[in-house]
Amino acid sequence: MHNLCMKPKIKRWPANIAEAIRILDLLLSDEEKLAIRIVPLSNLKLLHASLGRLIRNEFGLVAGNDELITTTLEIDPDLASMTIIREYWDHLRAGQSMLTH
Repeated sequence: MHNLCMKPKIKRWPANIAEAIRILDLLLSDEEKLAIRIVPLSNLKLLHASLGRLIRNEFGLVAGNDELITTTLEIDPDLASMTIIREYWDHLRAGQSMLTH
């Protein structure tokens, strides 16, 4: 997961969590998705430095994307990125059977 911060810049910041999830699905490889999906809920904070950095930088959380921060119900880019990570993790776990077949 160390390559996450090396992804190309996106052209438009997501305005809400659903858009952020769709973009993450496009940006991340199947291997990266699997690595996220298998992280236990209690260890999601370990993704803060890699996936969280990608989200904060590429989705504009540290550059003025207040619209996305607001949709996470957070006021801080770090907390907003963790909310998006949790939502993405839930999304991947909901599609677990599709990813393993």
